Amino acid sequence: MPSRLKSDRLMETQEVGRCLYTYVELNSDVPANDRTASFEHIIPYALGGSDAFGISYCSKRANNDLGRDIDAPFIALPLVGFARHELGLKGHSGKVPDLVFKGVCREMGRDCTIVFPYKGEPYEDFGINVTGSLDSGTMSFAGSEARLRQAVAGMLKKSKLGNFTVLGDNLLPITSFDDALITAQRDTGETLSFRLEFGEAAFAHPWTLGLVKIALGLGAKALGPTWAFSAEADRLRACLTRTLVKVTRPRIRGNALMKFTPELKTLMGVRSGRHTLAVLPHPEGMMACISLFGGTLFDAIIDLGDGPADVKVANDRLPADWTCLFHIDPTTRRLETATYSEIDRNIDHFAECARQRPGSCWSCATSRSRLCLITCPTES
Repeated sequence: MPSRLKSDRLMETQEVGRCLYTYVELNSDVPANDRTASFEHIIPYALGGSDAFGISYCSKRANNDLGRDIDAPFIALPLVGFARHELGLKGHSGKVPDLVFKGVCREMGRDCTIVFPYKGEPYEDFGINVTGSLDSGTMSFAGSEARLRQAVAGMLKKSKLGNFTVLGDNLLPITSFDDALITAQRDTGETLSFRLEFGEAAFAHPWTLGLVKIALGLGAKALGPTWAFSAEADRLRACLTRTLVKVTRPRIRGNALMKFTPELKTLMGVRSGRHTLAVLPHPEGMMACISLFGGTLFDAIIDLGDGPADVKVANDRLPADWTCLFHIDPTTRRLETATYSEIDRNIDHFAECARQRPGSCWSCATSRSRLCLITCPTES
């Protein structure tokens, strides 16, 4: 990591002094403990997140908890996994993980695991079922060929160490896997099927929480620590950290399951395969606009409110040098930014198009996913 980037992170951590996600006071202890400052990628590293786009004032404990409870379920979503496979995005392990689904072989009527490796053809795995033992004198195996090869190899190794012979059903010695296949009963099938769940628990819940976490980091990055520890940020924070939740998670205005209008995509410079995030003004404050993989999946708009921020408004105008737009190429992890002045000329045109679009308005309504839509049908 460049020394300048390290220096900037250290300065930011020292200036803020508390964790964005839990409010705990941070330290720089070595060895690290739960309160030691760590770096949290705004977009998960496994999805092409950049070391140049993250939060340095995050405790080690919060980093670990959010990675387990928010990022991991978000990254594990099938649609996210397929997008990750398409671009070959490696995680901290340096590998692109297989996509694994529970399925069934119709001809055999058996449950199985269907595996989509990053490289190679999909395959099925029926696991392994072993009955009996060498000590009892009788063993039988059932499962996929790869699993059976491992089991038979283990059995033959133990028999060799025990100095005894393994016999098949034909009473002939078994010295290799091919010998075992001679009397094996084969069940075959060609039709494998699996189902993807898109209900609230299976998809909408982990997807929405992942987007809310990104929105909180984006808001802190663009609007500064003043906003990051405001009541507006508390609404997002309370969705992610149980320590701040009293009874139920708060409602958040926005829509995490939408597609950007052509005008908004043009305004933000959304491009296929690239992550694009922006904080933009709307009549009731600021909104986080998030498009992962160039809109291949769903886009999101999440309200950041009209609370205090480190962005100073003069004569009802936002500062021209305010950095509010971020592009990340997930394959190179390169970050590009744009200032408000670079997109300001398009905002008035965009707002006018939004007002003129039939059946849309800037009002809010509650959706089934417990969010409120920023753009919704106009009441008759």
